[in-house]
Amino acid sequence: MTLVPPTTVERILAASAEIYRATALAIERVDPTLAPALAPIGTGAALYCGDGSPLTQVGRLAVGAKAHEKELDTVEEFYSGRTSRWEYVVTPFSDPDLVAMVVRRGWTAVQYENVLFRSLGGALPAPPATDVEVSVVGLHDRDTWAEVSTTAFFGDDVPAAMANLGPVISATEGAVGFLARIDGLPAAAATLLVLGDIVYLGGAATLPAFRNRGAQSALLAARLAYARSRGCDLAVCESVPESQSQRNQERAGFHVAFTKMVMTRPADARTK
Repeated sequence: MTLVPPTTVERILAASAEIYRATALAIERVDPTLAPALAPIGTGAALYCGDGSPLTQVGRLAVGAKAHEKELDTVEEFYSGRTSRWEYVVTPFSDPDLVAMVVRRGWTAVQYENVLFRSLGGALPAPPATDVEVSVVGLHDRDTWAEVSTTAFFGDDVPAAMANLGPVISATEGAVGFLARIDGLPAAAATLLVLGDIVYLGGAATLPAFRNRGAQSALLAARLAYARSRGCDLAVCESVPESQSQRNQERAGFHVAFTKMVMTRPADARTK
């Protein structure tokens, strides 16, 4: 097991807060009618990016501080009139009492996600010897990238909140899209977000017909090389524990920093 320096954890947590801010600003630039909103609450923040968006969530709450019921009341007030569906993201650095408080209000854990990191010093993974071609997304292929991303992630059931994915990424400061082609056909897509000297590698997804052909490894290698060329010294990514994505990331030199828990509430639950 790799020992994670406390300063690295602090940098990762600070970067997560910046992602919230940058996302809300980008959505507002693209379509103000979606009324994105960001509210600081205690040590964390609540973000609204539309119904069905995976970024409509509360993060960093009670990190290194005592959890209070009034903060959860503030969260409820923030989302009231906007949506009844959002997520709490809890990390090992959150007050343990926070989980108990959230559970009493009808929430339950639905997913665990590993947060991984690696230094961008030293050797980076070489592109795999496959027929995958990776390019940085420009204006001419932004729509193709967005279609591949949403279809690979959501299939035919794309949330309405994700309809403007391409323009939102383009409007997000520091965000860059990457597109992988196999046999000349769009096959997989991924993103990165440069946050000062940290790069956050966003989700990568491959269309079903092109899976298991090296697209994920090729996208990962290309993004790490790009990030180092932009002066970043630390890369961060996320994955479901023991997934193929995590195995790819660990082969590329990543190590688990911590595991976070995602909590949601069934539609028929009531605050207690």
